[in-house]
Amino acid sequence: MEFVIDMGLDTKWFDMTKEQQRDIALGIVGIEKKLFSIPFGSIGSLYFKKDIPLEVQANLYAPGTPDPDGDSDTFCIGPIVDYMFWYGRRAQLEGVDHGPWNEPHEYLQAIGKRELEWTQKFGKPLVKEYPHNALLPGVECPKDYSDLLQKYLTICPYILPRDPQDPNNKPTIRHPDLTPSNVFVRPETFEITKIIDWQHTVITPLLLAAGHPKLFENPDAEPPETLEAPKPPEGYDSLDSEIKSRVDELLRRQRLFYFYRVFNGAKNKLHLSAFYDPLLLPRQHLVEYAGRQWNGNLMTLRGALIRIHEYWSLLPTKIEKCPIDFPEAELKKHFEEEPTWFDATALVNYWRDELGGLSEEGWVRTEMYDHAVKQNETLKSKFFNDADPNEKEKIIQGWPFQDREEFH
Repeated sequence: MEFVIDMGLDTKWFDMTKEQQRDIALGIVGIEKKLFSIPFGSIGSLYFKKDIPLEVQANLYAPGTPDPDGDSDTFCIGPIVDYMFWYGRRAQLEGVDHGPWNEPHEYLQAIGKRELEWTQKFGKPLVKEYPHNALLPGVECPKDYSDLLQKYLTICPYILPRDPQDPNNKPTIRHPDLTPSNVFVRPETFEITKIIDWQHTVITPLLLAAGHPKLFENPDAEPPETLEAPKPPEGYDSLDSEIKSRVDELLRRQRLFYFYRVFNGAKNKLHLSAFYDPLLLPRQHLVEYAGRQWNGNLMTLRGALIRIHEYWSLLPTKIEKCPIDFPEAELKKHFEEEPTWFDATALVNYWRDELGGLSEEGWVRTEMYDHAVKQNETLKSKFFNDADPNEKEKIIQGWPFQDREEFH
């Protein structure tokens, strides 16, 4: 037997030819097609049946699914391993439902109830994180966040299609963090040999699972209007080397997005159908923001709720009037402050990239940890040393990359 040595895709990620980019996109879409087609019976996470108590087991497959290999004798769906359901003192909260769930809206409600209980028990008045606290100063109250979570819980039954059997509600499994360092390939052919780091994998409704993974994110503000392949701009050959290098990087990312988009259209029709949902991102944003820990930020959850209120007529619900509303004064203040908030968030996202791809919750790849710690200290020192006394205090209070797990 010949021993095959594979390599991490991250070692070649920025140097791939167009053909290699195409092969990687085709390989990922092929793997996802197989995953998306599995007829799971519930929302939660995958377990060996022998590893969890019978009372928290749900059937692996939907009723009536053929199982010639006897998978259901070995595997089941159990409590969700999404770490936000277990983070800090959440594991101690009596009211948290960890699943599994048969109804999509029950899963969405479990997210909101989890954060509502945590906020009511442990939430404290907080200033926003830096630089938001410098641009939009003031202390925010956890009661206001609880009120937003109550609004979220009110409209939970309508965020996803009401029929559990709707194809867009199909329980779907997908890799939670598809980055180049998690993918391994054969050096000669770029055939994908393995994908690692599945430990936080969850099975969620298709509309919440759908979208472009990090490997193939759109580098532009809006998706292209056609399926035309990316090409260099006019005058490319006459550009100086520095500008040409930036153009090449943009083209590299545009091609990856293009290949993934095209192959999904040709190979993974189930995923494609979710892409076409006009409210895909507003739905996902609302559920994501409702699942975040209270940290002094009212803007993102309130904004997501306002968008769903605005798009209510596009949701497949028979209720003509949205069951939540906002006072005019609150809407006026929100829309006045939102552009400033977005600008500050764009800066923080740039810093996250500088720290090695730091996640919203502070996670970073193991191989980038030392770099992230050092770069974070450098970044904070630079801003602190250049700041006036008033802003120094805001940096100390609200630096976004510090260990404040639950604001003890």
